[in-house]
Amino acid sequence: MVGQISTDLGAAGININDMLNRSRGDIAVTLLDLDKEPSKDVVAQLSSIAGVLSVRCLGCTKDQ
Repeated sequence: MVGQISTDLGAAGININDMLNRSRGDIAVTLLDLDKEPSKDVVAQLSSIAGVLSVRCLGCTKDQ
């Protein structure tokens, strides 16, 4: 899943500055520090990855 996330971000021209991935059992949390704000389409694409339960963009514009 982390591979798909990084692939989708790279395809959108977004670099990952820092990443934290922690899991407990079947659930994992991944925090990403990106070099620029992802578009609504990128956020939607990440949300559609199989197994992703939720995507939040902290510090993004309100309509994200």
